[in-house]
Amino acid sequence: MRALLALLLVLAAPALAQAPAQLVADEVFVAPDRTLTATGRVEVLRDGTRLTASSVRYDPDADRLTIEGPIRISEGGGDVILADAADLSPDLREGIVTGARLVIDRQLQLAAAALVQAGPRYTALSRVTASACTVCAANPTPLWEIRADRVIQDREARLIYFRDAQFRLLGVPIAFLPALRVPGPGNDRAAGFLTPEFRSTSRLGTGVRLPYFLPLGPSRDLTITPYLASGTRTVDLRWRQALRFGTYRISLGASRDDVRDGPRGYLLAEGSFDLPRGFRLSAAARTASDDAYLADYGLSDADRLESGFTITRTRADDYAEARLVGYRSLRASEGDTVPDAAATLLYDRRFAFHGGDLDMRIDALRYRRDLDTPVDLPGGDADVIADGRDGARVTARLDWARTFSRGGLRVTPIGRLEATAFGVEDDAARYDGTRLAPTAGVDLRWIGSRATAGASWLVEPRAQLLWTGGAGDYPNEDSVRVELDAGNLFALSRFPGGDAVETGARANIGVTLTRSGPEATTSLTLGRVLRPDDPGLFPDGSGLAGRSSDWLLETSLATGRLAATGRVLFDDTLEVTRNETRLTYSGPTAALTGGFVYARGHRALDGSRRPRVSEMTLDGTLDLTRTWDASFGMRWDFFANRAQEARVGARWRGDCAEMELTAEREFTAASALSPETRVGVSFALTGFGDRPARRTRACGPAG
Repeated sequence: MRALLALLLVLAAPALAQAPAQLVADEVFVAPDRTLTATGRVEVLRDGTRLTASSVRYDPDADRLTIEGPIRISEGGGDVILADAADLSPDLREGIVTGARLVIDRQLQLAAAALVQAGPRYTALSRVTASACTVCAANPTPLWEIRADRVIQDREARLIYFRDAQFRLLGVPIAFLPALRVPGPGNDRAAGFLTPEFRSTSRLGTGVRLPYFLPLGPSRDLTITPYLASGTRTVDLRWRQALRFGTYRISLGASRDDVRDGPRGYLLAEGSFDLPRGFRLSAAARTASDDAYLADYGLSDADRLESGFTITRTRADDYAEARLVGYRSLRASEGDTVPDAAATLLYDRRFAFHGGDLDMRIDALRYRRDLDTPVDLPGGDADVIADGRDGARVTARLDWARTFSRGGLRVTPIGRLEATAFGVEDDAARYDGTRLAPTAGVDLRWIGSRATAGASWLVEPRAQLLWTGGAGDYPNEDSVRVELDAGNLFALSRFPGGDAVETGARANIGVTLTRSGPEATTSLTLGRVLRPDDPGLFPDGSGLAGRSSDWLLETSLATGRLAATGRVLFDDTLEVTRNETRLTYSGPTAALTGGFVYARGHRALDGSRRPRVSEMTLDGTLDLTRTWDASFGMRWDFFANRAQEARVGARWRGDCAEMELTAEREFTAASALSPETRVGVSFALTGFGDRPARRTRACGPAG
């Protein structure tokens, strides 16, 4: 049986006297000259470092440890040294290790003829082979390796320096480097080149993006990305900084390409900052030299660029917001109809009042267009936005509601008083200066439930009887697009903004049925809006026009792996005016999301024509093997009978490298753009920096 001797040794050496070591071995004896020898299964614990060996000899006169292997030295930081023999200081921090193999953070292996510990920070290795790949008898040649005459590991900076290095791929030398510095595993802020991306586009040609990351302290960094292709010469800069009270990021670029004459470029900046008294500031600046630049370079697919700032504060009983935004439309069809700038103020506070909830809301809107020429609209239609119109609106609103319950019946009286003042400039139409819109009504809801074997049922019929006063022609800037859905079926006004108000008498009716079981939950909502007279407020195609709205049917299904939702608007003849369906599947080896949208074309309240839509989208990922997965996506236009967007991708993730291939074909409605095809390839080594290696085979590095 093994003789376990756990000794707390305080040896004569001053270093050991200050920091005791714990020794466990089969046999331990001390010679007359005070030399200590431990044999058998030896373990030494010292300052978080653990050493195992077959023999350890301590010479107090030389203050050295002579160790015979097989040796394993593991540190608290995750590094492991495997060796044949070693001559070390008693604290295991200095000395020479022969026949060594250093495993850093269970990721990167460095096999060396000799290893020198130079204090707690540096480790020097000679005649080194480094790789993060799995090497075993069945696979003796790693996918990649770096051979070097000398390697220095800086533990404090988590950097690895190679001297006279040779990079090999499948055993074949492909690059010789006199000096090379790479981040150690887990170091995600080391200066150096990031993963290159090889791209080929129909507009810019074939080239490579090669980002270089430069940290400038613990809280800021700069990334410089040259993009060299047959059709462009581009440099991108990205600056990021974290402050004590927030963060911000600035991206900008300059290009000369074959797409347009002259220089091109962009600026995208955004930040978020904490302010006193619980306020928060969000700011953004976005601009480009031309409407097509961001899409040409794959930076953004936005149709509008918004620049400005927003200040918000959210508390338990109130919310405040101030916003100033400038707009730049990238859609040729919008022209000057989009305001160049808009400012909004909002304050909302809730009180307890006479047993119910009283909500006070004040909001203001100011917008401006640079075009100053009034436009006399055909027919004097005041609902149509005129180019050049500037205006302002201030609204004050009080809402009160109180719920009375008896059994499953809930009765909620509702009251609202809203007053709005308008001011309009540069418009041929004339508007009343103020609007007063009182609302009164009642909300009736009954909740019934029933439990059956393995499931529970919940039925909730609901009706709202409402009346809202107020009339007149008013400018409508923020509520030109409106449609019926489950979110606004029981809203007091279905206009999303404050410029327009739903007036007249109406009844919002509906019923929701929900079934919950151990395997699935399903729900169904059916409802519509009824009115004694047609108010003429809503456009055809919104589902809200006429004395009776379209029927709204919303359904949902959720199981462990499958989720489906659907929304259908149909009239009394069962003709569908809008249909939205979405299906999501999440399995162990595949994920799929599909959607279908159909909508009849109609004219919006701003006079623009909303085109008819019939599209299907499909996105998915599929695990093909342990190392390969694929992705795909498409958007198909049934009216045009062609794909509007298509993409495919494949990714290979080995134990020490990753590769990704993508191909995209996009069509866009922006007039400045033409259809484009993009192909991209990226390849990265893992085991360095923030890209961990992954084991795909059973055999692996020792330790």
